[in-house]
Amino acid sequence: MSILKEKQAEYRDLKDRSTELVTIPAEKMTEAEAVELRNITRKMNRVASEIELMQLEKRDQPDYTPTGQTLDPNDREPEHRGGPAKNPTYRNLFHRDGSEIPRSEFRDAGEFAEIVASGLYDPRLVRSTMDSSGTGGYAVPVELASTWWDTALEDMVVLPNATVYPMQSSTLKVPSFDDDSRAAGQYFGGLALSWINETGTSTPQSAKLRLMTLNSKKAAIYCDTSAELAQDGQGFDQQIQDAMKKALSAGLDWNFLNGSGAGTPLGILNADACIEVPAVAGQAADSLIFENIVALFSRMWGPGRSRGIWVANSTTIPMLLSLHIPVGTSGTAFPVFSDKNGQFTMLGRPVIFSENLPELGGSGDIIFADMSQYICGIRKEMQIEKSVLPGWYQDLQSYRVILRADGQPAWQEPLTPRSGTTTVSPFVRLAAR
Repeated sequence: MSILKEKQAEYRDLKDRSTELVTIPAEKMTEAEAVELRNITRKMNRVASEIELMQLEKRDQPDYTPTGQTLDPNDREPEHRGGPAKNPTYRNLFHRDGSEIPRSEFRDAGEFAEIVASGLYDPRLVRSTMDSSGTGGYAVPVELASTWWDTALEDMVVLPNATVYPMQSSTLKVPSFDDDSRAAGQYFGGLALSWINETGTSTPQSAKLRLMTLNSKKAAIYCDTSAELAQDGQGFDQQIQDAMKKALSAGLDWNFLNGSGAGTPLGILNADACIEVPAVAGQAADSLIFENIVALFSRMWGPGRSRGIWVANSTTIPMLLSLHIPVGTSGTAFPVFSDKNGQFTMLGRPVIFSENLPELGGSGDIIFADMSQYICGIRKEMQIEKSVLPGWYQDLQSYRVILRADGQPAWQEPLTPRSGTTTVSPFVRLAAR
């Protein structure tokens, strides 16, 4: 084993041990564990510096080829610039190292769908068989899966604005600060600014961390079509592609907003961290007034006010268009909701309409959300299966596309700020009226 590999193995062992220690709550950590953590941190910094020097020397070699990757002491998986993919296109999720998306053996998605529908032998399908599933399904070629994914992404609300991680296995652990109260002047579960005299001694501090676990949950998209259309229809390939794309966008959005967390992602509306702002006393049923919007905006946590988005059911549009701020006694009013070139805004933040929220008057018919605080994990693999059994008597062919994903808010509960007792959160919804 080379010296570089030995150092990387040493760094991995130190990091694994430090991960175990930092997840211990501060009040339960012993003095010996605290000392061990400080020593490990110092040693990790030293070993990381040694590894970086070795990697830089390697880059000076004439046969070195740039990879577009940052230096990673672990050398387990390349650490790509940008961390999680905040613009979660297929390439940004799974090909951030600059590698090319593999070209499909099929001419296009239509040819792939037609061959699957025919049920005939084709060596390209044999090479696409998902051996590990035991279901006889076929892996959707990467080039086609990337097209389906990127097209569906355009119609989604949550995912394009969320923090998205590619999942390389069935589980993904994401570290997060356990920061639910700043009333004592501490941030991130235990960090506070302290002033020190020239010869004074600082007080040791430790942040409170927790590990979020994303489990890749299996989701299926079903599509029925007649045997005649599959075999002879000129529009079959476009039909099945459109069905898959629309189901992808609508299905993922619905669960990222409404999921229960039991076998599905934990949706924003069902999360403990989501604050429900009550209606104004005496407010009419199925109404939306300016005071509601102000209340929602005020309960957003500070950084979220500059990056939050409004999401509302389209049945709120008549009410939103009538919202205004009266000025003076002359009757002059300024509209709250405005649009420019088809882009809607309210209080300076974008407004997006989604059928995945309740109708006007229901709890959560309008929300104000900082989607960057919603964490998603997406598996690369996508699989397609075909069966005639469900529609045998109607001469139908059934298709389903299987994918794996998970999501949950990064926050466990709302935050109590340093001053005051009114909690704030990245996710705020309006109560039923």
